[in-house]
Amino acid sequence: MSNIQEISLIVLSHGLWGNKNHMGYIEKKLDEKYGDAIHILNASVNEAKYTYDGIDICGRRLADEIESTVVRLGKNGKQITRFSIIGYSLGGLIARYTIGLLGQRGFFNSIEPDYYISFATPHMGVKIPSPSLISKAFNYMSGRLVSRSGEQLQLIDHFDKENDKSMLEVLADPGNK
Repeated sequence: MSNIQEISLIVLSHGLWGNKNHMGYIEKKLDEKYGDAIHILNASVNEAKYTYDGIDICGRRLADEIESTVVRLGKNGKQITRFSIIGYSLGGLIARYTIGLLGQRGFFNSIEPDYYISFATPHMGVKIPSPSLISKAFNYMSGRLVSRSGEQLQLIDHFDKENDKSMLEVLADPGNK
């Protein structure tokens, strides 16, 4: 008789300048409702200044943390069979990138993807199209003060140099792998 417990992994990813405490309420409510049937990974690898590094770099760090968590849980007799991810603000974009990366790595060959939930996530970026001086100032400053993530949110990065597409264009294109 095996003592392996099959559980779902739920990953929480906070937003720009955030930390795992920002997702604490969601973590608490999920734990209260589902208890031992789930493991909650309230990710901490992209806290504070690390959110400036860009969606792709943050996504790689998160994917690595997810995979190491699955391995660690497996060694403790818990087998992850289902996977969900919840992202707030920039964390929703990081989660989208992470899902694609995990798929490329074969993660979903043995773990069933369940839910992707994002809220207050700027899926279309934060660029303000208005020609006003205030809008131009916001676009310029936010694209530069928040480093690589800011460029990606302003759609001024060149993530896919070959096709001259920004990170968010690549994420939105279902034909990209």
